[in-house]
Amino acid sequence: AAKGDRVFANPSSMTGSIGVYIGYTNYEELMGKLGINNDKIKSGAHKDILSPDRPMTPEERALVQGMVDDIYEQFVDVVATGRQMDPQQVRELADGRIFTGRQAQAAGLVDEMGNYYDALDYTANLVGLPATDVPTHEYDDASVSWQRLFGAELRSAFRESIGSLARREGGSARTEWEAPHAQ
Repeated sequence: AAKGDRVFANPSSMTGSIGVYIGYTNYEELMGKLGINNDKIKSGAHKDILSPDRPMTPEERALVQGMVDDIYEQFVDVVATGRQMDPQQVRELADGRIFTGRQAQAAGLVDEMGNYYDALDYTANLVGLPATDVPTHEYDDASVSWQRLFGAELRSAFRESIGSLARREGGSARTEWEAPHAQ
């Protein structure tokens, strides 16, 4: 939205979350409990950086932090340029927090309170077309699924693996995921 000519938001919209993070999970202890050892042959010292089967070294952590910091500065620059704000002002907002639409407007991240149809009307007036003639694209809720995210085969393997691990530990597992539904 930072590059848009005009940004609309409902008063109760959740927006913001300006910032960057890289998630990292370490399964080394779990794999050890299960007797699984992962050996690697790699082409470089950092080829398996962020590998889930071992902790990061301090050097790797510094490399990843450097990436996060660089991407963060790029993000701040895009927002500052797109919203015509001072980069320091953006940095003060860019700590990952979220805002309501009203809060975002007060902070300069949103231009106008409005909904999809208000934005469509604005665009129609801008280009001199009736709102019904402005090209749009609707996304189906079902377009986000395990199959699209991971592929059917990986989903099946994931379910089998989690179920097997749970049974081995004396429990059971239910692995389901549903796309959030628009309200």
